[in-house]
Amino acid sequence: MPLICTECGERIESYHKFCSNCGTTIRPHPSSPSPTSFSPPSQEPVLAESKDDDDGNDDADLQLALKLSLDSSYNAPPMSAYFADDDYLLALELQREEERSREDTLPQIASSKMFSRTPNTHALDVKATFNYTDKKTLDPIPKRVLVKNARPLQNSGALDLLTNGFALVPQETSLTTADFYDNSAEGKKLREEIYYAEMESLIMQHTGADKVFILADQVRNNNRKDASKQNAFSGGSVSGYASVVHSDYCAKRSTQSFLRANGAPANTRYMLINAWRNIDDANPIYNDTLACCDTTSVDDEQDLIRFDAPLKENAHCMSYKNGLSLGQCAEQYRMNTKHVDKHRWYYFPAMEKDEVLLFTQFDSDPSRSSRFTFHSAFHDSTVNQSMPARQSIEIRAMCVFIDEDDDWGVSHNLIKNTILDSIQLANVNDTKNIGVSLQMKLAVATQRKILQPHEVDVIADAAALDSLEDIDVIINLCAERKHEFVLKDWSNEVIREELQRAKRGVKTKSASRSKAKGKALKKKVTLRCHHCGEPDSAEHHRLVHGHTH
Repeated sequence: MPLICTECGERIESYHKFCSNCGTTIRPHPSSPSPTSFSPPSQEPVLAESKDDDDGNDDADLQLALKLSLDSSYNAPPMSAYFADDDYLLALELQREEERSREDTLPQIASSKMFSRTPNTHALDVKATFNYTDKKTLDPIPKRVLVKNARPLQNSGALDLLTNGFALVPQETSLTTADFYDNSAEGKKLREEIYYAEMESLIMQHTGADKVFILADQVRNNNRKDASKQNAFSGGSVSGYASVVHSDYCAKRSTQSFLRANGAPANTRYMLINAWRNIDDANPIYNDTLACCDTTSVDDEQDLIRFDAPLKENAHCMSYKNGLSLGQCAEQYRMNTKHVDKHRWYYFPAMEKDEVLLFTQFDSDPSRSSRFTFHSAFHDSTVNQSMPARQSIEIRAMCVFIDEDDDWGVSHNLIKNTILDSIQLANVNDTKNIGVSLQMKLAVATQRKILQPHEVDVIADAAALDSLEDIDVIINLCAERKHEFVLKDWSNEVIREELQRAKRGVKTKSASRSKAKGKALKKKVTLRCHHCGEPDSAEHHRLVHGHTH
């Protein structure tokens, strides 16, 4: 029932004893029905003019009822005499007693207000500690930040997934809490056949994607996490909460995910996205919920830090020989503290099981404002610690967008559907059907002595951020490093073959030929004087230009 504050007039959409705007008590809105289907009088009565009943105690009873209605463990200010109806006062007191039976203390309510099946859209903003990352040492730096309730923005239409990077959407699931924890063959099949289909439909609806692939899922619960895992990014059937500001993918890693979309045109726009849900059948999320940083408040060039989170003890992230990723680290971005005061953080309090938080992880279109949504779990110390622990599942998915060509004419639907039907998600271990990445080509470039291994990750990630074509990167690299470019030497077949031979410790013919060509080029290169263009030498400078080189 809508309520209205007696002091500031704030309209409240659920029963509570105080106003989240000014802290005073609240009362039903005059235009709204009372808790028991009868309404308060249209005019404020004057208590002194109340008529006595037959027993002569009506006025005293009314005064007693008013006193009871004001008796509060919350130390609320006196309520208006607006409530002069005995039945209404009784109903109000009964409603308040019901609240008292569910609520322990004011601080718990003020911080979470999560005692109703309907989430409270007026929960207070909170201050919480977020772990940023030091740009030089890569160590965590705790920072206190304000986390705002995003529900009012969502309800007003001021929040947009493709602009701000995140949005809360309604969607029920047919799976129970137990289904999400079932790791038997039948349980996994249930999630992949039913829950994946539910998520594909939801994501397609809210992104406009032409096709959606589910890449992975992860259940999280600190009370049931796999203690053998290195950290929250190490996976396992149940993982802990990721309490560090991060994105799940760096740009380079994102392109490698797209290469699993076998049959997709090379210039296809794609987006990686997360779908995050409370999986508790009985409870909303009280604490350790997820916060998202508004992407319009993040400076990608200055705030991002490339970070490799080890997935196991003594992990090696990159090959020291050719710079290839070894799959032992989560390749992410973290955020430094340079612009922490400008970052706008939001959360959705009391998330129910029938709500899903969508947030973007990477968009291949550099012009998009929501390419990376930094996020983190955060702990609110003011929430009653006896509340049930958060139980959640996240789905990582890839959206594919097919741009129609004007030349398709009236057959555009047929052509588009044919393309979509041909795109299939390759298994992560099916290397034959996963495309060759720029990182793989750059690794071969190290074998041909064009690059150093430590340069591979930097160049590959920068190219992915700008969505550059692989061939353009290679051509520019060869020109910059004065290496002859031969198109066939960079074909996918040659790249795969050279990497396989290098893995077996066999020197490749292509690498030998490249080295020989490099020597030949060096012999042909004649240094020229920067003054006159003649062949350069110390003697030339002394005789012609009158100074030493």
